[in-house]
Amino acid sequence: MTTESELGAFTQGSTGADSRQRVHAQIGELGLEGNVADLEASGYTVVEDAAPLELFDRIKRAIVDITDEVRSRGVKPYDFGPNTAMVYRLLCKDPVFAEAVLNPKLTALMSYLLGEAYVVSVTTGSTLNEGAQAGPLHADNQFFPDPFPVQTQVATAIWCCDDFSEELGSTHVVPGSHRLFRHPRRKEGLDQVVAVNAPRGAIVIWSGHTWHRSGARAASGARIALHTAFARPHVRTFESYSPDEIATLATFDPRLPALVGDDSPFGYSGDGPDANKIIGLALRTQALA
Repeated sequence: MTTESELGAFTQGSTGADSRQRVHAQIGELGLEGNVADLEASGYTVVEDAAPLELFDRIKRAIVDITDEVRSRGVKPYDFGPNTAMVYRLLCKDPVFAEAVLNPKLTALMSYLLGEAYVVSVTTGSTLNEGAQAGPLHADNQFFPDPFPVQTQVATAIWCCDDFSEELGSTHVVPGSHRLFRHPRRKEGLDQVVAVNAPRGAIVIWSGHTWHRSGARAASGARIALHTAFARPHVRTFESYSPDEIATLATFDPRLPALVGDDSPFGYSGDGPDANKIIGLALRTQALA
């Protein structure tokens, strides 16, 4: 039940000071100040030693198994270019992905970028094989017109299940492009891209404002990565979940239903939305706005 004081905070436009303090405390406790500085200066950061390597190994095995299972049903996985594959909606397919999206360093930095009420937008696994070519330069604010809002609305984190480098198939970024607050023009920025070098066990995070593209792979074998994207809660998510899937997510971790927006006031049925859900969401989204 929402208290009268909380209602007053909502109607008076609370500054979210308590939430800011919590987020900044988490940043300090986890030693992520340098990553915050990178995000502010360059629009992206590499979080090394983000989690035990065995977690990255389990993520990689799950992506391989799910990709194989999709193909076994005669379905061609989505490709984002020649010699690539992408599988979707991973969060409810294996509890290892719940561990990933709830990683403390990831949640602290996403809370910094998006506020504590952020939601999961998409959880996908990508495979980049030998011969894959670089993709188009873009910002993840695909559905935003120029100019972008000052606040970050969406953000992406790539889990490096294999080493990232130019030859192995790294993401390319344009450092500082997040400060332009717009999409790249045709052929713009291609002479400014840099390959992100990151070891297996790192997470690469960037703002939805940052220009980037998938890189080419000249090396033999495959590079596998987990893509976890998040958004402020007023941004509609790519993925949705049925009641049965929500129940399954709750068995993985009781925090997951809220993380995929199950307590959101949007998509209501009946005569109207749940007022407590609206107020609760408003209180949380005021943080870091």
